[in-house]
Amino acid sequence: QAIFKPIDKRAARHALGLPADEPILLFVAQSVKHSVWKDFATLRDAVRRVAAAQPSRRVLFVAVGSGEPAERVGASEIRFVPYEKDPAVLARYYAAADAYLHAAIQDNFPVVVLEALSCGTPVIATAVGGIPEQVDDGVTGFLVPRQDSAAMAQRIGTMLDNVELRTRMAAAAADAASHRFSHRRMAQDYLDWFFAVRSQLPSPRPSQHGADHADHQRG
Repeated sequence: QAIFKPIDKRAARHALGLPADEPILLFVAQSVKHSVWKDFATLRDAVRRVAAAQPSRRVLFVAVGSGEPAERVGASEIRFVPYEKDPAVLARYYAAADAYLHAAIQDNFPVVVLEALSCGTPVIATAVGGIPEQVDDGVTGFLVPRQDSAAMAQRIGTMLDNVELRTRMAAAAADAASHRFSHRRMAQDYLDWFFAVRSQLPSPRPSQHGADHADHQRG
């Protein structure tokens, strides 16, 4: 049974002790603040821009992967959570969030993006590496240029201000993950590729031993 799947948002927030009615943004990585490739500085600045644009709105940005003191940004908060090893607990964090943020400067095909999509959480991420293959821009989330906190903040604001858009993207994210990135789909793709390659190989020639044996039988 899949661990990363859509679950009730309010139930997930209650289980994690997160506020029921505040917008929640999420980021997951080991050593959240210190990885040179994950660019936490851009995430922080994007959250600050969102907070500055609407000072009275409380937004909670949860960064899972490092135990650090919380930071206040106007009425909003950046809350750090130690690295979580339990996938079931991590799935609750994805489900509790309104959007998953990923500001990598360079990346390959990040599993965290697939986990977020699988939980029905829209993704706002930089268009680097394999991420454009994961996130359908405008459908399951948004793609932004790397190190562009203004663009990320603008997309966060768009998503938080439009409940209908967020709901539609959440459903599209879960659907895309289940159909495009499931283990069954990937296994079938590998099998299809294997048989396609095999069909193009020349048929094996009979060995000399086999030919001699056939001649002997005929004689």
